[in-house]
Amino acid sequence: MVTLVTKHPSVYTQFLAGNFTVKKTTHAFSAIALDQAHEQNNALVKGDGEAVGLTENPAALRRWRVSGPEMARLISEFQATTEKRMKKTELKHHEQTKHTQVSFARDVRALTRVMGKMGNPFCEDSKDLLVLDSRDLADPAVINTLHQIEKLGQEQYDTYVNERLVHQTKPITDPIKRNNLHIFNRPPVREKSRTQFQVLSLKNDCSLFSRLFIAAADTRWRS
Repeated sequence: MVTLVTKHPSVYTQFLAGNFTVKKTTHAFSAIALDQAHEQNNALVKGDGEAVGLTENPAALRRWRVSGPEMARLISEFQATTEKRMKKTELKHHEQTKHTQVSFARDVRALTRVMGKMGNPFCEDSKDLLVLDSRDLADPAVINTLHQIEKLGQEQYDTYVNERLVHQTKPITDPIKRNNLHIFNRPPVREKSRTQFQVLSLKNDCSLFSRLFIAAADTRWRS
């Protein structure tokens, strides 16, 4: 894109004129890229069944490739004529409606109330890594992962290139070791302290003694 003005001046002129998008509706701000419009046209040509099963029959595939674009053109022209009769030209943006504006205003007021109660998260000056909505602090291992993950990725990339492409000491099909990094959805597992184990053991003993006492009392009453 930087050298477009010198290498392809004609394309650059069309680009400045805005001829890199196409509008398929009368709505404002609804232009799409040419490649996206091309993909949509391909979907019209393929139809509902697409090309499934046609590749094994050359004659059927040839008929489909010849008649498909023409059928898509006829369907598009028919839809365009019926839409002109049924719909008026709409120049408003699709979000420029009363319902959308009321919903947006309601969301803004809700966000303002939350900021009034919990504070503005964008004014947070703490050096801790925390979740904005819940203020939960991230684990130190997760913070360390975020600080080292770019360096670790670069080192592993250099190692891969040197071992498999430059020095060729390992085959390119050799599996890559998976990184088990501590991230937000996979924090490190905290080991229980000795006190927690003792409390858990006491709870288990208490439950066991209660069951033994009930069993012994039941046996005595039956005898």
